Amino acid sequence: MYKDNILLVLNTILPTLHIKNIKYATTQKQINSVDFHSKDVRLDLQVEDEKGKIYDVEMQTSKNGYLPQRVRYYQSKIDSKLTLDKNESYDKLRDSIIIFICTFDPFGYGDLQYERQIYLKGHLKEEERIIDGSDVYFINATANTNNASSMMKDLIKLVNNKQVDKNSKYYSMQERVREINADPERRAKIMSLEEKIRDREVTARLEGKVEGKAEGKIEDIYSLIKRLKKLNIDSETIASSVHEDYDSELPLSTINKILDKEL
Repeated sequence: MYKDNILLVLNTILPTLHIKNIKYATTQKQINSVDFHSKDVRLDLQVEDEKGKIYDVEMQTSKNGYLPQRVRYYQSKIDSKLTLDKNESYDKLRDSIIIFICTFDPFGYGDLQYERQIYLKGHLKEEERIIDGSDVYFINATANTNNASSMMKDLIKLVNNKQVDKNSKYYSMQERVREINADPERRAKIMSLEEKIRDREVTARLEGKVEGKAEGKIEDIYSLIKRLKKLNIDSETIASSVHEDYDSELPLSTINKILDKEL
C-alpha cells in the first residue's frame, strides 16, 4: 500500500512518464501517515523507479522566497550522494526530478503546475532546450483545478484537507491521514519525546561529548548552515530552512544554538 501511494502521487503529477514500479523509496514521514493540515510536517520522499530515475518530493508550507536556492541545494545532494560513484564518468549521471507541492502559489502566476526548464538566452524554442537530466516541478495547491485531471483534483483536495470522493484512489489515503490525526495527543507525545532525545544529542555534540552517527548528523547541519549563509540568507530563514530540511527533527531553539556558533 505504501509504494502504491507513492506511485499514485508520482503518476498524478507526471502522467506522461507512466511509472510502473518503484525500486527504492525512503521517507522521513510516510505518505500514508502525513498530516497535510499541519504546518510543521511536510511530505518528504526520495524514490528510485524501475529505470533508475531519482525523485525527490517535498511538501512546502512556508513561503520564504528561497525555493530556487533550495532546489539548487537539493539537486546537489541528489547528484553527490545518489547518482554518481567516485570513478564514474558524467554520462552515468542518472536523471532526477524534484517536485515541490506548495500550499501557496510559489511564483504568483496562478498556474497549477510550474516546470523549470533550461534555455540559453535568446534561444527559447522547445527544440533548443538544454537537457541535463534534471527536472523541477512546483505544484500550486491554491490554483484553480477546473482544467486539471480528476487525479490531480483529488491530490489538491488531499493537500488542502478537503473531502475526497469515495470512488477516488485517494480516498483510502485520506482516511489514513484522518486516522493518524484523530489522536493528536499521542502523536504530540511521540514527537515531543523524539525532539527531547535529539535535543540532548545536539547539546552534547556542542559540548564535544558525542561522536559517530550523531556527530555526522550535526556536521551535516553545520554544512547546510554554512551553505545558506553564503547565499546571504538571513538567520531567521536559515533556521526555518534547516528545521524543515530535517523534517522538524530538531527544535528551532537547538538550531539557533548551532547558528549562533556559526555567526
